[in-house]
Amino acid sequence: MVPRDTALVYDLCCDHGKIGMKVHQHMPATPVIFVDIIESIIEKLKVKLATYITSENNKLTILRKDATTLKIPSDKKALAIISGIGADLSIKIFNNLYRQNSNAYFLFCIHQKTELLKNKLIELNFNLIDAKFIIDNGKGYEIFLVQKNSSVAKELKMFQPDIYDYTSLEQKRLLEKQLNYFKKKKNFTNDQRFNQYIKELDSILSSFLVF
Repeated sequence: MVPRDTALVYDLCCDHGKIGMKVHQHMPATPVIFVDIIESIIEKLKVKLATYITSENNKLTILRKDATTLKIPSDKKALAIISGIGADLSIKIFNNLYRQNSNAYFLFCIHQKTELLKNKLIELNFNLIDAKFIIDNGKGYEIFLVQKNSSVAKELKMFQPDIYDYTSLEQKRLLEKQLNYFKKKKNFTNDQRFNQYIKELDSILSSFLVF
């Protein structure tokens, strides 16, 4: 899912650094910067990546930094990977980076309240380049790559019907849980968009071929 014209990659709130390392293995000539604010994570990552960071291979950098205040170049085609955190922090990080580089790619896989993040991106007219639905430890996550005004992208929607396996009972059960979450949330908010979320999820669930 990493665009081939990416000049610089940021693995933000990187934790174990697995995502950034996968990018490095796939695109070894592209610089990857691992960023986390927690000192113990950074120290463990330095040990883990020590064999990869040499005088011959200077494409990997480790930074202890708050991603909400991180400075990035405005003139490079950067990819910011924001994964493993909630919507509120994701939006703060996104706001900081987007102000600096409006042409950047953003790859998201967040743990909760994805609707808050997507609403933000939709309001800013971001487009979808690619998306996948994955299951990890019994939980479902959407991975989606976006960019503003991309010529190869399509409309970003709250739900992308083409990312689901309509023969998977496990995926259906996870979407049913999400639907129940929206129905409960609707009872405690005046946000009418939840009615649309429920309608769209109902439509997707009705297309599943398993019961």
